[in-house]
Amino acid sequence: MALAATLLAAGAGGGGGGSTPTLNWYTSAADGQREQLVRRSAAKDSSLDILGPDVVGEAAFAEAGWVQPWTGQRRRQVEQDAVRAALDTATWKGQLVAAPFNSNTQLLWYRKHRCRGRPPPGRR
Repeated sequence: MALAATLLAAGAGGGGGGSTPTLNWYTSAADGQREQLVRRSAAKDSSLDILGPDVVGEAAFAEAGWVQPWTGQRRRQVEQDAVRAALDTATWKGQLVAAPFNSNTQLLWYRKHRCRGRPPPGRR
């Protein structure tokens, strides 16, 4: 999040008079979030600065022209030290259209020797 906010703030219209721009960050529960963001984007809501869509939303927003691709130095900053799989979900038609800042990856670790030849719970 800090990276996205920093990069967007650098390009936000602060008037150049030393004022600090206000950025609106929209993220919410996935069930209503997409609908709200689609409606506001389609209405050309100018208050949408930072969006936090699900990974499937990134391509839809890019295809509709509601988000701008990350290019040049900003793209390099986003890609630096990023997990390749996260960048893949943020890429649409060869363009980086989002700056992933977290992942909802869930892992199940188990000790084979404790399973006594049985699969872990939930895998039977």
